[in-house]
Amino acid sequence: MDKSLQQKLVGAAVLIALAVIFVPMLFDGKKEAEPVSVKIDVPPKPVYDIPNRLPPVPPPDLKAEAPSAPASQAPAAEPAPSQPAAPAPGWPARTGPRP
Repeated sequence: MDKSLQQKLVGAAVLIALAVIFVPMLFDGKKEAEPVSVKIDVPPKPVYDIPNRLPPVPPPDLKAEAPSAPASQAPAAEPAPSQPAAPAPGWPARTGPRP
């Protein structure tokens, strides 16, 4: 069979296949989506009993915060530590940037 005749037959078969697929879509027209109502039973939100592993912090005593010494005799400020404090035992340490 001639090469050009074979290419024409393959092209015609492809066009016919595309017409079979897409022409019915054109004649069906635009269909509106029908609203669908579905009843869903949503369970109640679960209650988790998570124990607090932090020690309780007593409320600050406001009377104890009043300075008893004059400002000229204020204690010297402690220098900042060169390394950050280690995390408490039992807690995971964060490595990397915070989100």
